[in-house]
Amino acid sequence: MVVRKLLIGVGVVVTSSSIYFASVSERSVVTDRKRILLYPLWYESWKGAHKYADQKKTTTIVTNHPMSRSLNESFSKIKTVGVSNLLIEEESRFGRRGKNKLKKISENTKGELVIVHNDILEKNAQCFAGGHVIVEERIFQMLSEKESRVVLCHEYAHCILRHHNEKGFIANTCLVLHILILVLHIPIVIKGLIRYDCKMIELEADKVGIMLHRACGWEDQVFVEAVLKICGDEDSDGKT
Repeated sequence: MVVRKLLIGVGVVVTSSSIYFASVSERSVVTDRKRILLYPLWYESWKGAHKYADQKKTTTIVTNHPMSRSLNESFSKIKTVGVSNLLIEEESRFGRRGKNKLKKISENTKGELVIVHNDILEKNAQCFAGGHVIVEERIFQMLSEKESRVVLCHEYAHCILRHHNEKGFIANTCLVLHILILVLHIPIVIKGLIRYDCKMIELEADKVGIMLHRACGWEDQVFVEAVLKICGDEDSDGKT
């Protein structure tokens, strides 16, 4: 009797979980990769805004940086002209449904850009759901004004692709798998699948990033030069 109730309970949990994950799963408009998003768009933007506000409290914002004005102008162009042209030029790639989806998301990712002092973040730049971006001052020691736009395109691509939402599911999955690995001795190879998903997320951001860069009317060669510099910096100190 107890075993029967236990099996029924497990069945209910598995069935309800399957229905839930099926309802929140979707395919990426860029790579057609199946993924799961845990939160609705409004909550994702709200959560991102709060994380961004908390991060700003722990950093020193550079208000009078000589690159601040031009970088904010570039960021504004990416969010308006870049997205608008992207949706027009890449309609055949995204399809009508994907285009409408990206348009709706872009309307909810109108965040701001700030420059902060060095060695605050683990990376040269960090984005938050809702379109907020923090850029480390040290990035200008490596990239020119034109090349720094590449970083903005990449970070904003993460936002309109809702990668923060997807990473939330991946983080929860990692936690569950870690427990299963410890308790049930499941092979550690499962962690490789999580790393693969994270790699795919970065590749998607690269693809849409260069699309945004091109849609703004900026040269592809600048994108290539910036990527080569960033990859060289990543190899030397592990920061992107």
